[in-house]
Amino acid sequence: MRSLDNTHLRMETAKTYEQLLAEIRDLRARVAEAEEPLRAIRSGNVDAMVVGSGRGERLLAFEGAESAYRILIENMGEGALTLTPAGLVLYANRRFAEMLRAPLEQVIGSGIHTWFAPESRQVLQTLLRKDALDNRREELALVAADGTQVPIYLSVNRLLAGGMPESLCMIATDLTEQKRNAAMLAAERLARAIMEQGADAIVLCDETGRIIRASKAAQAFYGKNLLGQPFERAFPLRELSGTAFSPIGALHTNTYHSVEARLEYNGQGFALLVSVGHLKGARNELLGSVVTLTDITERKRAADELRESMNLLQLVVEHVPARIFWKDRDLRYLGCNTQFAKDAGHSRPDELTGKNDFEMGWKDQAELYRADDNAVLKSGASKLEIDEPQTTPDGTTIWLRTSKVPLRDKDSQTIGILGLYQDVTAVKMAESRINRLNRVYAVLSGINTLVVRVSDRDELFREACRIAVEHGQFKMAWIGIVDRSAMKIVPIAVAGAEPELLTLIKDQFPLRDDAPLGNSMSARAVRERKAIVSSDIRGDQSNFLAKELVGREIASMAILPLLVSDEAVGVLGLFAGEAGFFDDEEMKLLTDLAGDIAFAIDDIEKQERLDYLAYYDALTGLANRKLFLDRVTQYLRSAASGGHHIAVFMLDIERFRNINESLGQEAGDDML
Repeated sequence: MRSLDNTHLRMETAKTYEQLLAEIRDLRARVAEAEEPLRAIRSGNVDAMVVGSGRGERLLAFEGAESAYRILIENMGEGALTLTPAGLVLYANRRFAEMLRAPLEQVIGSGIHTWFAPESRQVLQTLLRKDALDNRREELALVAADGTQVPIYLSVNRLLAGGMPESLCMIATDLTEQKRNAAMLAAERLARAIMEQGADAIVLCDETGRIIRASKAAQAFYGKNLLGQPFERAFPLRELSGTAFSPIGALHTNTYHSVEARLEYNGQGFALLVSVGHLKGARNELLGSVVTLTDITERKRAADELRESMNLLQLVVEHVPARIFWKDRDLRYLGCNTQFAKDAGHSRPDELTGKNDFEMGWKDQAELYRADDNAVLKSGASKLEIDEPQTTPDGTTIWLRTSKVPLRDKDSQTIGILGLYQDVTAVKMAESRINRLNRVYAVLSGINTLVVRVSDRDELFREACRIAVEHGQFKMAWIGIVDRSAMKIVPIAVAGAEPELLTLIKDQFPLRDDAPLGNSMSARAVRERKAIVSSDIRGDQSNFLAKELVGREIASMAILPLLVSDEAVGVLGLFAGEAGFFDDEEMKLLTDLAGDIAFAIDDIEKQERLDYLAYYDALTGLANRKLFLDRVTQYLRSAASGGHHIAVFMLDIERFRNINESLGQEAGDDML
């Protein structure tokens, strides 16, 4: 047992010894590594050292024999810095920190890329490459801590010192003042060019209003040396209100001042546009004013002439006896005259600007109007004298005669349409009235011809209805005869409708007041012996045939009595497709027409009566001597040719005189 314990102790002791030797070797290596930078520090070959800590790497700088060199770098006018090839700033002088407007300790140890504008970083990266040439120079831009950009001229060189890590040296020259001076020089050159070459007269005045500089145009306008002259004396301007103009007053405002003024000079009058701005120094202090005088005399004259021309054109547009309008390519109204605006329900033309036809009182006809407009825009051809309906703001329908032409620009491109129209409602109404009268005249002429040649009453009725429909363009016509015994009107003939209509309405026209339909238009015409008119059947609740008639596209109707000896023997019904067809002029002609038909009825009846009395006894209704002999002759011839017999009896009433003498002739007539 003891032997085993000793062996274990020896092994444990031997292991500890080996570990001690390893630790000694490690410590010797660390001491040798630490002595190398110490020797470099003693020899002055190290300016700074990066030390690791819990807060990250820190840069420690040393002061040695080169302190004079350091003082030179710290006091030079350019920014100087050293950095690693990766861009870590090892050293920077205070001038470079001032360029960045940042504390020096914030710059040292930072990445150089963070201090350059984004557009300069790619160039910087190229300068830092190992294979780049020494003494490389570029114009770049830094970004200061406050965000402002600082233009610099950057020079980069590689630092190679024995025993030292590779690093780079940068020299940054601030170009801010140089850039500012260049900009000021360019501005001065521009100002001089403007003063020498500008077409407008430009003068610079001090705070007292004296001219300290004047452009070539101003000198030429004045004709003398302007320098030192008070502005009001050199340019005695009057504003449009009549007050004298002075640039001194504009100095007390914070805005650019511009007025129109008049100048009387050498017996001539000039219209000038005077603009006044502040003249400020490098520190933004107010030094005086800059006055620009623009001669607008010709422009004003041209504007006045144009205004006069426009006024004349507007007068023409307003007083021409037509409505005028113009639209753009989107068919929105750009303008019109007052008459057109009033048609649209507005009082002024500008109230229509930007609107389209769907926003007007005639929106029901908008599609019709726009179709014409688009046709003009598409084809580039005019459409002249188009008759179109229009609904006015109060709901009335009027008729327009419209012409539309394309509006073209200076390049002959169609940019809209110009339209004008006249209200031809009265003309259309007159044309319609003439057309209606012509139709009635055609019927009247046809009926008169018919009366002369027709001797049959049924044919008269049929032909009269046919003429009314075919020549007069009535939708329907019918004639009925008064049956006094049945106290009703019996339809005899119809045209414009199927014959079955007569069957349908044959019992619909009683003449008795107490009958269900006893107050129809036909019954009233017979009783009152005058024409009865329904101008709009759709609104006539008393017309029992209204639904049937509207279905046949009938809008108005007239019932005219056929009067014989001031007694209605029948009626003529006429039915039109237009509401309000039967006005006073038409009814006068139609009354004459009904009179002609009544005359024909009376003539036919009289002719039939004469024909009857020629062969029959008026009292008994028996054949008279002429008819008797004619018929006996016919029978005798028939008996002779047929071989049979014929017998003739003669009857006489005896003592018939006694009846006439005792009871009267009327009693005798009744007995016969």
